[in-house]
Amino acid sequence: QSQREEHGVPVPNGSVQGHRHAVHRLALADDGADAGQQPLGGFRLRRVLRHLPEDAEVHEAYARSLGNAGRTADAYRHLTYSAIYANRKKQAERYFRQAKERASTPEEKRALARLETVYKERKEIWDK
Repeated sequence: QSQREEHGVPVPNGSVQGHRHAVHRLALADDGADAGQQPLGGFRLRRVLRHLPEDAEVHEAYARSLGNAGRTADAYRHLTYSAIYANRKKQAERYFRQAKERASTPEEKRALARLETVYKERKEIWDK
């Protein structure tokens, strides 16, 4: 079977799982960045999150990138998503508190409101 490329990574034709794997590999691969540059730039990870919005590892990688860039409110928000999607309740609770404490701009507060909806839905499941 011939292969096509998706984001420069070979993907078997017609394979949804293959596509997910390829996008995931792209997100977590080292970008080959020079010293002083961040591998896995935020733009690239944001694009991957559009394809894999519930991938805990991609959220964690994005959070690390945001934290390295000094965007701690956004970093804690994505660490919360990572913990939620990895089903780590205690970490999600801790990161959510941190995200709430650090959200100060209107944009950060809107993003936090979206996270809070996801967090509350998952919390209901955890608390059953």
